[in-house]
Amino acid sequence: REDILWAFHMCVSRAFQGDFEPPLWEAFVPGLVLVRALLSRGKEESGSYVLLPMVDSHNHDSRHGANRLDWNPSKKAFELVSQRPYDCGEQVFISYGDLSNDQLFQRFAFVEPDNPNDVFVFDPSQLRAAAAALGLVQTQSGPQASASAPAAEDVPSITLLRYGQLKDEANAYRRLGKSIGCTEPQAKEVVSEAVRASLAGAEAMRSDLGEERWQNDFAVPTSADASRSRISLLESYVKEKILLLSEATNKS
Repeated sequence: REDILWAFHMCVSRAFQGDFEPPLWEAFVPGLVLVRALLSRGKEESGSYVLLPMVDSHNHDSRHGANRLDWNPSKKAFELVSQRPYDCGEQVFISYGDLSNDQLFQRFAFVEPDNPNDVFVFDPSQLRAAAAALGLVQTQSGPQASASAPAAEDVPSITLLRYGQLKDEANAYRRLGKSIGCTEPQAKEVVSEAVRASLAGAEAMRSDLGEERWQNDFAVPTSADASRSRISLLESYVKEKILLLSEATNKS
């Protein structure tokens, strides 16, 4: 079973997904491929998985106009298209997609510094705790808890983007305020408090990474180097989340 899981993840982490066998005549109709892409936006991912030896050895970079990997149905071949001139010996990158560091961490075991697609998701319990810290709701525990206080599952999650922006910001504060029973300005304070609390937690976690307990948690009996590599990866991940949260703090 372990061998099958290893083989599966080795393939999936290197595979390219898409619709690689559209009708041949589509290649000769200008703009039709774009129309198909627009019509399929928002739908579940479909199509085939393919392995492309050598192409899958390219590293990911989303910040500097990474090169484009296209399927050419007329040639029934993949084409790696350069977006700019390259010098001899210069490394060529491709983009794995608009992925956050959470997705890169989980799928490929690395994080991208200063990732423009990185996010921080505040779950309902974090937002409710922030509202409680501001005195906008009572905690659910204890005999004095308000029957009308929203449960954690009633509070929507909120996604923080880079540079202090929120996903669907126009509606995010309105939904949060409605779920908690507060005004939109108060909802903004709730998000700010959640940012401050999460930033403090991330900074505390970074300061703890050098402690012996982390060495034990990530220890690999046969490889001290692997243990240090895992800790280094986690440090990089936490550092990027601190960057994202700090941007939101500075904005407010």
